[in-house]
This record gives sequence, C-alpha cells and structure tokens, in this order.
Amino acid sequence: QNLNGMVHYFEILQSQKASGAIFTPLAVFDFMTQNVYATDKEKLLDVWFESGKWYGKYITEKFENPVQALADLLHAVRWDLNEVNVKEIDGKLKLRCTSTSLAKDGTELLLKFISGALNGMDCKILKNEFMKGLILVEFTLCT
Repeated sequence: QNLNGMVHYFEILQSQKASGAIFTPLAVFDFMTQNVYATDKEKLLDVWFESGKWYGKYITEKFENPVQALADLLHAVRWDLNEVNVKEIDGKLKLRCTSTSLAKDGTELLLKFISGALNGMDCKILKNEFMKGLILVEFTLCT
C-alpha cells in the first residue's frame, strides 16, 4: 500500500477512536448481541441506527468522501466482513457487504448502523435488504 493509503487507513482508525469505539473480542460481542437481540430487539436496532447516524454526521465533517470513508471503515474494522463495495450505477450508489461468518441478527444490526450512517450523511435510502451475511443498500446523496 502506498503512503497516501496508509495515511487514509490511519485516519479511519483514528476516527474510530475519536467516536468512542472500543476493541471487543468477537465472541464477547456475539454473546452480548445475541442475548439482547433475543430480549429487546427493537431497542437494540434503534441504538444501532442512532449510533450510525452520529457516526455519519461525524465522518461527513471529517472526510471529503464520507460514503467511501464509511466503506473503508467497515472494511478496516469489521473483520467479519469479506467484502465491502460501493459503486455508482445509473446515478445511484450501491453498497454491498458480504460475510461468510455473520449471523442473521448481526447482519440486521449492521444494516441498521449503515442505514443510520447514511441518514446522518443526508443520503436518501431507496432500497435496502439483507439476509444472513449479505447487505444491499441503494441510495442517493442529497444536495
């Protein structure tokens, strides 16, 4: 990776620290998520959405291309994601995340975070869908 890429990666990781993110072992995170998801799913989804929204506002102010910064963040810090891809098709942006290890509940929570982040960036979500290990979001940027 070139020096600019390393600097960008460092900025992504610094934004995680500045936003209050912490390192949590995946087994601990999965245990907590599965238990709360089973008992208070709607509240947990709301918390993920609001956290994403805050993060979307934050990276909008910090990065020139916040959508790409979000994709880079997900790729860098979500070790359970095999692929994070953003591309423009017919004037719309499409975000795709894939994972061979992410359970359905974790996939739904991640979609809520992404939806919140895009909302915080003033994007208009046109369509979103998920199934175990796959997230697809189609959206436009608001001007």
